[in-house]
Order: sequence, then structure tokens, then C-alpha cells
Amino acid sequence: MSIGVLADNQTLFNDAVNYFVTGAGNGALSQVAYHIHPGYYGQSQEAGRDQGHNTLEVVLLTVIGQTAWNQGVDLYGLANNRILSIAEETAKGNLVQPGTNGSYYQVPFIPYIYNVWPNVYWDTSFSTSAIGNNRPTWACLYHHYVNVKGLAAPYTGKQMQQQFPEGTQSNWGCCSGSFDQLGYETLTCSLDPIASGNPPSGLSWSLVAGNVSISWWGTANASSYNVIRAPQGGAYVPAANGITDPLTYSEKVPSPGVYYYVAVAQPGNIWSQPLQVNANPQALILYYTFDASSGNSVVDSSGNGNNGVLNGNGTWVSGKINNALRLDGSSGYVSLPGTILQSLSDFTVASWLYLTGWQNNQRWLDFGYGTERCMWFSPTTCDGNSCNGSSTFQITYNGGADNTQLVHTPASLPTNQWVHIAIVRNGNLTQLFVNGNVVNSNNYMYLQPFQLGLGTNNTAQFWIGRSQYSADPRLAGIVDDFRLYQGALTASQISALASMSGK
Repeated sequence: MSIGVLADNQTLFNDAVNYFVTGAGNGALSQVAYHIHPGYYGQSQEAGRDQGHNTLEVVLLTVIGQTAWNQGVDLYGLANNRILSIAEETAKGNLVQPGTNGSYYQVPFIPYIYNVWPNVYWDTSFSTSAIGNNRPTWACLYHHYVNVKGLAAPYTGKQMQQQFPEGTQSNWGCCSGSFDQLGYETLTCSLDPIASGNPPSGLSWSLVAGNVSISWWGTANASSYNVIRAPQGGAYVPAANGITDPLTYSEKVPSPGVYYYVAVAQPGNIWSQPLQVNANPQALILYYTFDASSGNSVVDSSGNGNNGVLNGNGTWVSGKINNALRLDGSSGYVSLPGTILQSLSDFTVASWLYLTGWQNNQRWLDFGYGTERCMWFSPTTCDGNSCNGSSTFQITYNGGADNTQLVHTPASLPTNQWVHIAIVRNGNLTQLFVNGNVVNSNNYMYLQPFQLGLGTNNTAQFWIGRSQYSADPRLAGIVDDFRLYQGALTASQISALASMSGK
């Protein structure tokens, strides 16, 4: 990127920007910020390695963000301020918590796999190696997010104050502005304090273990936040007061329905824009009956307008319930709207499946943004050099390397007969149902569907019958009564679906 600027080479600059926003490797923002925790704490790929490299990651992101900003490209704001999310978690984790006799702040962390061959290696916690590491890198981030955008960046600000003014090489030795980072940010990035912050912003929500969980970005100069809630067509009432850190709130709503949430910054009573939440723990997102007899339109009968499109060779045939869609195993698949995973954490997906052929790694479903970040179910899985014959559901942020985030059937699915398949996620528990019965479960599946697309500008590729991997075969089989729910259906409800009753 910097070479492109120096050489006035627009193509080189654009290549760097495009990779940052769409790439699949470690230099892409979606992989640098591996996971976003509630309250928008961003876990970086170096967080479990050591804090020397973790803080260096913040350095490099700052250079990327500021270089692009100077050229009129806003990477700082990409994916709901994802760079700030990394900065805040890294800054906080390297600060001593006042009143604790030298203990560092605790920050959230999920396991991260950083090597798969010839051996698998994991980071399992926020590393304490070189913890407290200081780098002259926080001023550009702080002044941009606080004094340009009006956001709160409290821990980035605390790190900046520890190093103000940054000084020169004599202050930093081997890690001065002449070595690992550009430095001199007090001189180059300082701005006058903003008069007042912008309202709380970037609100998002998901349904986790049946509870509505919301997060937001704070306001410059605010000290705390209240949350208010209103039912559709009703008045706002207090939900929570005095929230300071993290900026997140979770609750079970009084009754299922549509609600509006507002984060209110104090002092000043500054309201965010309302966030609409469909707080229905079993809302039907899409429902494909596959009852057509011709054409390539796959109509959504949920009433949400999430219609699909039949691509390639498919045939409308007699199904388990009225008609169904037969895919030829060669070119046929259904493409689904790219919005169906928004806010989705707890979910249920179910349908009838009639396999007409056994092809390793064919997909019943594959929802993703490329091979790195996707969730998929294969009725016939071949894992590396070993084909175990079982069916597999997996969700991954790193191309499937994290082999804890999957669940298998104990036996292969039969061919030439109808089988009812359902996957249910509730919190970290994922259950796999075959013909209405639980056949396996995994209570350690912490990756969330709605996070798959965060941090990337790649096009959503949500498919029935096609894999993210171009070499994998298409589905050879018949699909009927395909349903996707927000939230977890109960075992009795899955049994009812498998008995062709209930909706």
C-alpha cells in the first residue's frame, strides 16, 4: 500500500486495499480480527502468541488505516470499526487494572488454532508473555476514533497517555520509531479535543441461548450508558442503567416479538438510533417447500421474501411432502439470499434429504464467504486422506482447521431413501438430529454464524447443493421442506417436523 502511494501507482494501492477487505489470508481484516466479542472487543490472531507481536499488529493496522485515510479510503471504519475493536482489546489487556496490586485487565478470548501441519498448535488464552508491552502507536488511533469520529476509545486513550509525548529513538531503544513502527504519532496525529461526542452507534444484536444480546460503540466524553426498550408501537421503558464496560447488554424479553432498543449516553442523555430486534426465539427465517413444478424460482413460504434461485440442472419431482427438488450431482444447486445469517447465533436448519448418489464432500448446505469463513453440512465427508463415511456439520473462520467446531453423525446417511436432517444450535451447544432423534452433539461450538461475514467485503455464497470449494461435487439427491429458524427448536418440535407435522 505504501509503495503504491510513494510510486503514485493506483493499481498497487488498490490491490492492497482489495486484499485487506476481501482476502482469505492473515493480512485480511477478517482474519486479523479473528473474533468480535460482546461489547466489540476484537480478538486478534496474535493475542494468544505474545504481547510484543499483538501490539505490533495494532501498529501495522494503524499504518494501514492512516495511509488509506490519507488517500481518501476509510479502512478505519470498515466492518463497524473493526480496527478499533482490536485496539481496545489489545490496549486493555496490556494495562494494569487500578487497585489490583499489579494485575492486568482480563479480556475475552476464544481458542485460536495457528498451525495445522505437521502438528496442530493452539492458543488457548490471552498471552501473558511480554504483557504490558508499550509501543508508540496509540495516538493516531485515539485521535481518529475520538476526535474525528466522536467515538469512545477509553483503553486506547489510556495507552496513549502512558506514552505522551512519544519522544524519539532514545526513549524506545530497539523498538523506536526507526524500527518496528513509524512512531512520532504525538507529533503527526494529535488533534484538538472534540467538543462533544456523537451518539452511541454501530448497534447490533443476536439471539444467544434464548437471550437478546446487544452491543454498541460508545460516545466520546460519556461516562456510562443506559439501555431503554420499547415493544413495537409502544413506549420506551428502562432496561438497564449505568453500563460502563463492556458496552453490551443481554436479557430475555418479556414476551416474543419485535422490540426497539436505544443506548443512551450519560451525561447528556444522548440517544442512539433505535435498533430493531426480532426477539422471537423460534422465528422462521425462510421456508422452501419446493412445491413448484417448473421454472427456476424457489419461493420462500415464510413470508419474509427470502426467495432462492435454482441454478444448473434441477428437476421438480414428487417429494416427501408434495413436490421436491432433485439436483443432478453435476451442475444443479440453489442460491439463497446473502442476508439470512445477519444477527444469527442460535438457529435451527432442517429438511428432508434423499441421496441418489454417494460423492465425497457433496453439500446439503454451505453458507459462507469463501472457503475460509463458512458453515456447511456434508452427507458424505472425506477428511484429508481419510474418508470416514459420516455426515458432518462444521462452522469455521479458518478453512476448517479448527476441528473442534464440528459435529458428526455416528454412521453414514443411507442412499435411496428419505432422511430428515436437522441442526440445532443453542448457545455453545449444537445438536445433530436424524429422523427426529439426536445422534450427536457438541457443547463447545462457540463460533457464531453472524460473524462469518463480519470484516470481509466478499460476496455471500449461500447454497443448497454446492460447496465453497470449487472441486467438490454438487449434491446428488432430492431436497424437500427446507427450513431455517432463528433460535433453537426443541427436540419435540424436531420430532414433529420429522413426522411431517408442525411448522
